[in-house]
Amino acid sequence: MLHVDARSLYEDRREPEPVSQLPLATSLGPALAAAQIGVWQLDMQTGLATWDSVTSRILGYEPDEQLTPRPLPVHPEDAADVAERLLVNSQGLGERDIEVRVVRPSGEIRWVRSTARALGGSIEPGRWVGGVVTDVTDRKLAENALRESQRQLSMLIDNLPGIAYRCMVEAPWRITFVSEGVERLTGWKPAEIMSFATGWAELVHADDVAAVERQVAEAVVSGRMFTMSYRIIDRWGSVRWLLEQGRAAYDADGKPTFLEGFIGDITEQKETEQSLLEARRHAERNAGRVHEVLENTSDCVYSLDSQWRFTYLNRRAREYFQNRPLLGESILEVFPGSRESVFRAAFDQAMLGKRTASVEGYLPSRDAWYDMNIVPAENGVTVFFRDITGRKQSEERVRWLANHDSLTQLPNRLLFQERLDELIACSRGSGGFALLLIDVDDFKQVNDTLGHDAGDALLCTFAERLREAARANDLVARLGGDEFAVLLHRVSHEEEVESAVERILARLREPHIHAGKVLDCSASIGAALFGAGSLTREELMKQADMAVYAAKAAGRANCKIFRPEMRSELQSRLSMVSLAGSALKNDRILPFYQPVVDLRTGQCAGFEALLRWEDPVRGFQTPDTIAAAFEDVSLAAEISDRMIDRVIEDMVSWRAAGIEFGHVAINAAAAEFRSERFAERLLERVHAASLPPETVQLEVTETVFLGRGADYVERALKTLSAAGVKIALDDFGTGYASLSHLKQFPVDIIKIDRSFVRELDTDGDAAAIVRAVVNLARSLDICVVAEGIEQPTQHGRLSRKGCDFGQGFFYSAAVPAREVGGLVRTLPLRHLTQRCRASIGGGMRSQWERA
Repeated sequence: MLHVDARSLYEDRREPEPVSQLPLATSLGPALAAAQIGVWQLDMQTGLATWDSVTSRILGYEPDEQLTPRPLPVHPEDAADVAERLLVNSQGLGERDIEVRVVRPSGEIRWVRSTARALGGSIEPGRWVGGVVTDVTDRKLAENALRESQRQLSMLIDNLPGIAYRCMVEAPWRITFVSEGVERLTGWKPAEIMSFATGWAELVHADDVAAVERQVAEAVVSGRMFTMSYRIIDRWGSVRWLLEQGRAAYDADGKPTFLEGFIGDITEQKETEQSLLEARRHAERNAGRVHEVLENTSDCVYSLDSQWRFTYLNRRAREYFQNRPLLGESILEVFPGSRESVFRAAFDQAMLGKRTASVEGYLPSRDAWYDMNIVPAENGVTVFFRDITGRKQSEERVRWLANHDSLTQLPNRLLFQERLDELIACSRGSGGFALLLIDVDDFKQVNDTLGHDAGDALLCTFAERLREAARANDLVARLGGDEFAVLLHRVSHEEEVESAVERILARLREPHIHAGKVLDCSASIGAALFGAGSLTREELMKQADMAVYAAKAAGRANCKIFRPEMRSELQSRLSMVSLAGSALKNDRILPFYQPVVDLRTGQCAGFEALLRWEDPVRGFQTPDTIAAAFEDVSLAAEISDRMIDRVIEDMVSWRAAGIEFGHVAINAAAAEFRSERFAERLLERVHAASLPPETVQLEVTETVFLGRGADYVERALKTLSAAGVKIALDDFGTGYASLSHLKQFPVDIIKIDRSFVRELDTDGDAAAIVRAVVNLARSLDICVVAEGIEQPTQHGRLSRKGCDFGQGFFYSAAVPAREVGGLVRTLPLRHLTQRCRASIGGGMRSQWERA
């Protein structure tokens, strides 16, 4: 949802004025409604808008919601651009139309076109923006389809074994378009060809120019297609023979406008014909030489009589047909009988029309493709036969590459979408299937830490394991980046999907080793079932995408099947991410500080920095309100980086004011350690601020020790510890490898999780665990901090058990930086007062009164 991010715009919280105040709504309302043009207005101070019923239909809301102020449902990726444009328009600095995506309550994404302008008159200047909106989704989809068609057509044309062109209708034939094949044929790039002053004529052999111009002119006048062969001089001065077919295009008045056609290279064919002509000439002078020429040519040459029977095969032809005794046999004994109609047409053209004919086909007995040039001869034909299997394989390779991923060899997004469309079409009303969208977990970390070679190797292994885990009739594809997809055929129930997914996840869980390092192949999978409904490809993909998002939110390395409620959950999470991004952009991320108290003296020993962010309407908010943002590695790292900067600024300010704050503990998430220089960067910032390293503590949870990157974590913590920074292990006792971590990593402080402190007075097991942790820490010379102390009895029991420090609401809630100085001064007195109250509450009032 769109919110206008400017603090000053939230001082006045008045409700938006009614839609009816819009001039367009009052004067042109019926006309706009008939044209499906909606009207809206936005309060720039509150970020809330109202709109008419047409706009409600466009945005996917019920008409009776039209006057309820709400945020504009702009797609999160477009929100920043829209906010900037609305701010410009509100100041009267422009009214440019904008095309933007919106997200309907159903999760469907639509494209709209809107114009916005500042509303004047009785409305407060600069506060209101209004305009009209239309749905342009169909046009956008059509434009995308057109671009894809143009891309495919361009690729097809550029890979043809020849040249497609368009040129001026009159000489000099200036080229206005030519395909990429022109460089292979002439040596000149398309741009160079199109710059020639005399156009294509610049390449035509001087002896052929007049004949070419005459044939083109005759075809233009008669309106017929022209076919002609001629010579050109290529870039290196060599002569090449071309076969050109084309025709003129005409306007509505019948006037020719341009020529277009296709040009192929027939140099080899001409050379072959020339060889034959020379052979004939030699035959006339010396009949014996003809046989020698034909026997030594590199082409297969054979002669057929009028009944298509072999009368001669040269040495190369005899070898190709494995010395079969073919003389007197019909050519159809060698080639498939299904080719009879094709051969008949070609032979008739050669024998009756007395002109060369060509045939291309496939020879099953040799698993080979061939090309025949059939030349008329006395009492039959002479055939020049060439094996073109290599060329055909190259063409097939081009087609394959257009539909497959070059790295993993899997079908690509284009082929996947075609197969998905086919599956949807044939499954309607008959059966079901399932779509799996699969994202490789933490793939960016592999690229960032080990390099793209490691990332490519991981993707190839991932693709191979998907192929092995999938069934033979399932389609596995790579859609791009670290995103894969699987189409599960003939699947109708969730149990079948879960079984297939478990097979895939089990195969992916096997470690992958690259350059001596063990990498995880885990993935988050979103599934969507296609039953007998009428889902489109886009809707099915959207459902699976929402399920992937839910799988990632649930901790990754798992699968979620789409549920309708995921739409609202996704919207909520997107809203959290948007709020976090806005808070970062507007510098509203800041630390609050909760004191850490010495349980023996009540003195403030230090503070823990806790994240807060300022909402312009609701005030300071806790991290759980933007929890989804911490699932985004980049965004989480940026938030943590901002927190560290602010904490260092506050510490410098306190030292300048003479406040003895002790130390500040900073929480570090796993995302921070994905940078190999995390420790070095933190120390550089501490030193640049002239802060003693011992005034900084780093709090980590066990999650940073697990999974990929543990080596980087260990190195970073040892670097910080060696520099004097204390390391605290947070939430101690809730993990499953705490003792091994105390041994492996340089831990100075352990923090007892609040769940044990909360049950200290009621659960004997919790008390025993706390006592064991304190004794363990004492034996390892490690300090203990108890979190979540809220009751005086909890304070007393922890103090008696020998716990060193405590923090919680019993001492103070987290406070902004400006209140830290006062808290340091008053905390010992508050602590004494709380102890007195605790003792009086326990039946010792008379003792305190005597004291």
